[in-house]
Amino acid sequence: MKKILTICGLVALPLVASSQETQAPTQTEQESVLQADFNKAPTYITSNKLTLLSGQRLLQYTGKVHVIHQQMDLTCDRMEATYNEKNEIQQIVAFDNVFIKNGPNVQARSEKAVYTQADETVTLTENPELVREGSVLSADLIRIFLEEERSVAEGEVRVKLIQKTEEEKNNAPKKQKALKAQG
Repeated sequence: MKKILTICGLVALPLVASSQETQAPTQTEQESVLQADFNKAPTYITSNKLTLLSGQRLLQYTGKVHVIHQQMDLTCDRMEATYNEKNEIQQIVAFDNVFIKNGPNVQARSEKAVYTQADETVTLTENPELVREGSVLSADLIRIFLEEERSVAEGEVRVKLIQKTEEEKNNAPKKQKALKAQG
């Protein structure tokens, strides 16, 4: 199963944070963001509460946390981010009811997800599950190497592999276009 795991990183440079509800980008804005260079694309974060602990270089988001970065969409109950002296994000930890969606075909769920900037990884723990085009991977730990487009599953690994027929593969883009036109 090559490339079963592809999840866009959670790096937040530049970090745009708000404790107030903000509107998601319009369809035109989203299309331009999707085409943008990863390091230059903005990250939008909304939550019920944001606490900044400057001395500890820590951001704490609580309540209905929602992160949008390019085609990656993350929701969770609580999130913490640490940053360095240059205000660059070093690590992001999402807690409780973590749901990540990357494009139309990749979804991940867990109770904890940790993005580490130093090695460009996302580590899913506490009942992690990854779904890609209907196939499901679950394990005790799933580590995604963002720069290498590879992943490692550890512990009790379970896979449900769904292989699409040629007809299903060819019809998928048509169905997506039809759904977009309706919505």
